[in-house]
Amino acid sequence: MNWVNVFENIGFFAVGATGISGIIIYLFKKIFEQQISLYKEKSIYRFSKVYTDRLDIIREVYRRLVKAEYSIEILMRPITIGERKPEEELENEAYRDYTSLFQYYQENEIIFEDDTITLINDIKNRFDKVWKSYNSMKFMETARGSEPWAKSIENSISVYDEEIINEIPKLKKLLKKQFQKEFDLLQA
Repeated sequence: MNWVNVFENIGFFAVGATGISGIIIYLFKKIFEQQISLYKEKSIYRFSKVYTDRLDIIREVYRRLVKAEYSIEILMRPITIGERKPEEELENEAYRDYTSLFQYYQENEIIFEDDTITLINDIKNRFDKVWKSYNSMKFMETARGSEPWAKSIENSISVYDEEIINEIPKLKKLLKKQFQKEFDLLQA
């Protein structure tokens, strides 16, 4: 028996096995890296999609808030300058904008933070107070000239000043800042 041949064969076998093992390990490593890269790309896409969808919803809620605030302000404005649309048209517009805002918000409430939900619910309560005042004033219109009618007009003007002129804009500004902070949209 030639020991040199035996050691050569063992050496060739060891080198071959090591080489094949190295190739297999290299291939598994590349496959694993590819899988991680693919997962990372999917995650980035999914989270960037969620982020942009969420930002779009917030932008739409804010846009509808501005529109509802404006239309109810026009409806409740005690004094107007120039031409004014018919009362019924203003009423329908304001109600449509109001319901559009809060229906859209409720459909997407799941994406909002608790602080934002509290703020939007406060805004809704303020709008509800305005609507209640407006409806009371409209109802008392049949008793024009009476003391209850005068009180409803006085209440309506008070609610207009308190809610539409003061509180809703403040809450809207807070909501705007909250959205900007949440999405890091404020200028540094």
